[in-house]
Amino acid sequence: MFCASVLGLFFALPAATQEPGTFIVFEAPDAGTAPFEGTQALTINTSGVVAGLYYDSSDVGHGFVRATSGTITEFSAPGAGTAKGEGTFGGQINDAGTIAGNYTGLRISRSGS
Repeated sequence: MFCASVLGLFFALPAATQEPGTFIVFEAPDAGTAPFEGTQALTINTSGVVAGLYYDSSDVGHGFVRATSGTITEFSAPGAGTAKGEGTFGGQINDAGTIAGNYTGLRISRSGS
């Protein structure tokens, strides 16, 4: 069960700005709360921007990006499926803020960025 994304953001910050034991707990606004739903933080870039995915209350996947300000932007790839187990699966974020991931729909898996 995915309850919340807990990510030690201090790993991406310069040593001078680190605070031992500092964690930020967050959920994507539309994340589901049942078993196997919720938010998964997958990557963090050197600026502290987090990317990942969440499952909504219908078990559909969506991507998200969390800015250092705390603002979370949710997204779904055009053509991504909306049935249980389908959707958008955001993954890696680079230092320019580009997110690579994949999506599924209509029982077909497509990769993209």
